[in-house]
Amino acid sequence: MTAREEMLEAGARLYGARSTGLLRSLTAGALADRAGFHRQTFYRHWETQSEYVQDLVRWLLDPGRGPAADGAEVVALEIVDVGAGDA
Repeated sequence: MTAREEMLEAGARLYGARSTGLLRSLTAGALADRAGFHRQTFYRHWETQSEYVQDLVRWLLDPGRGPAADGAEVVALEIVDVGAGDA
């Protein structure tokens, strides 16, 4: 698994642990720590938290990435709902 994929996987795991306040919990530092990287690794792949969340949703819903983690589709839909509420 690449560093990018591990950071995305970390986002899915963090979501499961902290579904309340999701967007605030998906910080570069928290994601990198959860994935086992320095937070600078986050910034090699995404410039902002918003870009990361958009990429995370696409990654979770990508049927080509293999078997989805338990509840991945639900996670992605809940993230979309949270984002829509902010608009």
